[in-house]
Amino acid sequence: MGTGDLRELLTKLDSTEPVEDEHSVTRLLQLATVLNDWNYPCVSHIECGYAVQDADYVGDIKLLLSNPGGVWEVTVRPSNFGNLITFIDPNGAVDGNRESALKKVFENCGYVYIPHWLLREHCPRAGHNTWFDRYFSCR
Repeated sequence: MGTGDLRELLTKLDSTEPVEDEHSVTRLLQLATVLNDWNYPCVSHIECGYAVQDADYVGDIKLLLSNPGGVWEVTVRPSNFGNLITFIDPNGAVDGNRESALKKVFENCGYVYIPHWLLREHCPRAGHNTWFDRYFSCR
């Protein structure tokens, strides 16, 4: 999907409420299994269910990724909306090659990857500053 398609998807989903998907946690765990077999073996922690019941996301997969500066935590976060997924990387451990590889993993597991730079854009819905706030944060 191109940037315009992703923006259109975010806007379209903005008029909906999250749908309870009984398989969302199962898909999160399946994704964790795939990430564990990824060429950067790294799954360190999965948080889902009760801990995030009031959030706009299903749960978190915490990855430990290394780069020349050290070992860093990266959080993979699927949304409760439209199979959206992103990752949170405050230390810049995910370079362009890793981002492309993660995107392929996400797509192979049925998710639509939304890049962090797009999620920083303004969300027109009242009560949400950015698209990240709308789809990937606690309510």
